[in-house]
Amino acid sequence: MNLALFRASLRSNWVLLLVFTVISTAYLVMILSMFDEEHLKQIKGAIEMAPPALSAAVGMDVIPTTLTDFAANYFYGFLVQLFLIVHVLILPARLVVRHVDRGSMSYLLSTPNSRTTIAWTQAVYMAASLAVMAVVMTTTALAFSESQFPGVMDVPAFLSLNLATFLVSLAMAAVSFFFSCIWSETKHAVGCSTAVLVSFFVLTLVGRYGHHEGFYGVAGKVSIFQLLPARAIVSGETNMLVNDGILIVLIAVFVVGGVYAFSRRDLPL
Repeated sequence: MNLALFRASLRSNWVLLLVFTVISTAYLVMILSMFDEEHLKQIKGAIEMAPPALSAAVGMDVIPTTLTDFAANYFYGFLVQLFLIVHVLILPARLVVRHVDRGSMSYLLSTPNSRTTIAWTQAVYMAASLAVMAVVMTTTALAFSESQFPGVMDVPAFLSLNLATFLVSLAMAAVSFFFSCIWSETKHAVGCSTAVLVSFFVLTLVGRYGHHEGFYGVAGKVSIFQLLPARAIVSGETNMLVNDGILIVLIAVFVVGGVYAFSRRDLPL
């Protein structure tokens, strides 16, 4: 890894990290603040008025009874997926393929650093920025919940949920990173990444819409978000050691594959 390049990536992308961290954290805090009797009544009314299949698709077909379950259902079960997709579509492209597309990669390669070093450095920055975002979100949410609802949040379950969320975000970023390493134009890399990640999101909605039965069940299981069953995590109904292990393997495969492809391919410099 090259520290100078890491610092340069930080200077170029800190605003992106700040914006998505602030937005995601603000939404999470807002969701947590809605855990009161009045808002629960409003949610119940909205569920009763909406078509059951539509409510199931967006994860609002049940009313959580605990603060941890409330956050899992209304933020980690739906909203966080949208934030993560947008973030990981932008970040890897800015770290790799944009330099090739704009011609600045030739300047990076004119230094004593190899292609492998450059690619690994960008991958490390990608993982570090997502980790910072996850830590800020988690600590802020825990601090807020403790100040507003002392002793109510199930801290171990919430930490497990956030670890799984971080690993899913890193796995999706690894997919985008891979496409950024094999394409020379930003539009192609972002297009392929968008097709894959949005498909995951749509398949998740389809699975929920059909209550995970028949064709709908098969569709839902294809999505990477199957590895982030938010409510099952906080209730202890799923073995996250298996899911987290699968996510770590996916991350390793796509990151290593991306670095290898970048180090071997012809670049239009």
